[in-house]
Amino acid sequence: MEYVKNRDFDHLMDYKGYTLGALTHDEPDVRKTGYDIFKKMRDGGFEFKGKFHSQEFYRRVESLDVSPYANTNEAEDIFKKAIDDMQSRG
Repeated sequence: MEYVKNRDFDHLMDYKGYTLGALTHDEPDVRKTGYDIFKKMRDGGFEFKGKFHSQEFYRRVESLDVSPYANTNEAEDIFKKAIDDMQSRG
């Protein structure tokens, strides 16, 4: 499945070719954020009323093992460690 940056997820940061994205879930009594690792697949876009709107398409690599109540800084640290671990496994 393809995801579009800043439409399907909020772009937080890039690191070593991967992207940290956040998906916010608003529920009646609480707001939770899920963090996922994405990999860019291609550029694209669409034309609407004579204007081209560019988009970046990603695939979700995996969910980040972080609390939905974690702050962004905590998620970024865990994301960097997960990418370093993934790349060291080869």
